[in-house]
Amino acid sequence: MNYADLFRVTLPETVLEVAALLVLVVDLGFLRKAALKTRVAVAALLGVVGCGAAILVMGSSSFPMMKPLDGVMNIPGGFELSTITQVESARPITITTADNSGRISVNGVYTSLDEFRGTPYIQSDLRVARPVKLSERWQLYPFAEFFNLFNRNNPGANYIANIAALPLIPNDIATGNATTICGDFPTCDPSHYIPVTSLKQLEIPSGGLGDFFGPGTTVGTPFAAQLGVRVTF
Repeated sequence: MNYADLFRVTLPETVLEVAALLVLVVDLGFLRKAALKTRVAVAALLGVVGCGAAILVMGSSSFPMMKPLDGVMNIPGGFELSTITQVESARPITITTADNSGRISVNGVYTSLDEFRGTPYIQSDLRVARPVKLSERWQLYPFAEFFNLFNRNNPGANYIANIAALPLIPNDIATGNATTICGDFPTCDPSHYIPVTSLKQLEIPSGGLGDFFGPGTTVGTPFAAQLGVRVTF
């Protein structure tokens, strides 16, 4: 790995660090005397912008990268917000010919190694809690937990990697050259032919390891929530 590749790999983390520094500068330098709600809102906004910028950088990189984010925030009213969020860039995919002897072509153009991309993995879990002190020794800790908060479908890297499994016309599969998709696969009636105009049309989850959202979902779970109470004494 050369220095340029190393820079691209570490850039998302650098973006997040700059965003964190910006939160401190704005909070301590400009909002020091502002209301707590305003300071919290601005900090959250800058954090979201920083995470979004990091995700964009990760998506443009040739290397799959993962960035976990976890923390606890105390908000007005005595509530606690905590999260565990994991963001991973889309993994590269190589689609091979039916006999796995080489990479496929698309409209006569030979594809390169790892030219296709999966879907970025984003999993956000959130806990909202409100500690209630009953006495010097006793405390109630009611909480609500949300898993996969945004109900995101995460296929991971489980995509079709062989042209024989793609919904293409038989001649495309035989020649290893993707030109036409069967809109009514596997019937492949000519009236339902769809020309291949983008590599995205060939990036199809393969399924097999789970189907919470339908075929192709292999990582994570659908949105779920639970309530609980912890008693300490």
